[in-house]
Amino acid sequence: MLVRLSLADAKVILRGLLVMLAVIIAGVSAAEYQMNNMTQHRNFVQVVNVRRENGGYGVYLFGQAAKFSALYPVGKIKSTGGEIIFEYNSTRLTLPTVVYLDLNETVYWLKTWRDQFVAEAIKTKRDLEKYAATLRPYLTLAGQLMREWRDRLAGLLKPLSGFSPPGEGG
Repeated sequence: MLVRLSLADAKVILRGLLVMLAVIIAGVSAAEYQMNNMTQHRNFVQVVNVRRENGGYGVYLFGQAAKFSALYPVGKIKSTGGEIIFEYNSTRLTLPTVVYLDLNETVYWLKTWRDQFVAEAIKTKRDLEKYAATLRPYLTLAGQLMREWRDRLAGLLKPLSGFSPPGEGG
């Protein structure tokens, strides 16, 4: 059973094909440049060239040349303002050349999500401030009790070991 190609894999394949095409074009251009230098035939390099010659067409593609002297109508290609139309017999294929994207709904939902996130962050900050204000007296009392216990313990241990609380020097 066929499995649909993932978008990431399609991107990798497309990127590889584009790199391969670029390497081929660079290689053909370099080879033709060298041939032109050796033969003094032309002073330019061409990769693709289509031109009309004596009632036919000459096509040059990647170093290979072909000539067509008799042409048969196969189909029509029309170009209008925003689309290219291919016609063959009664089959018509229209390709848009301008693509319009309406992102208003997406932007609306992103803004809504952002506003909800900011409102929730502000609410959380206020709640944490309330909790901190509620806990502050208890934390202050706990700190005082710990200092008192430290001082008592230091007083008990001082005669035994020469221990002194920090800051008293001993």
